[in-house]
Amino acid sequence: MTQKSIEWFWKSNDNPFSNEESVDWNRYSDVENAIIEEAFSTLKKTHVIIDDYHIDFEHRVQIANDDKTKQHPIKRVEMNKEEGGRLREARFMPNPIVPSSSFHGLVGLRKIFIDSFMKSIDLKSVNDWEKRKYEIVEKAKLGILHEGQLVGKQCEA
Repeated sequence: MTQKSIEWFWKSNDNPFSNEESVDWNRYSDVENAIIEEAFSTLKKTHVIIDDYHIDFEHRVQIANDDKTKQHPIKRVEMNKEEGGRLREARFMPNPIVPSSSFHGLVGLRKIFIDSFMKSIDLKSVNDWEKRKYEIVEKAKLGILHEGQLVGKQCEA
């Protein structure tokens, strides 16, 4: 039995309601997709707000929060896990960057990064890590939320 997954798309054409141009559908990010699907199928909501826009499930449109005339049709597609599978796009990046070569030769930089990290949060040993890991994870969480807020992506953060 093939596993199914749900993907949500929005029509990204310049004139999304025109039948004159070729159709261009963009996927929502994995986080947005999860929020949309939960609101639609689990919570049975009629709308869901995602940062700069909201989705009206009844009319199947995405509407900008600051300009109700900016609307794009949306669609929900059931896919086989194999065809729907995709690499997760990095958060807060408009266009994911694919490296042209491996990072394998940069092993020494790992030590520099870890040493700098330990120094910046004043970790002296592994025992310090064990005592402070929850504090450190909380700081990382707050940093992610702050970065998401800076780029207007609080829901994704």
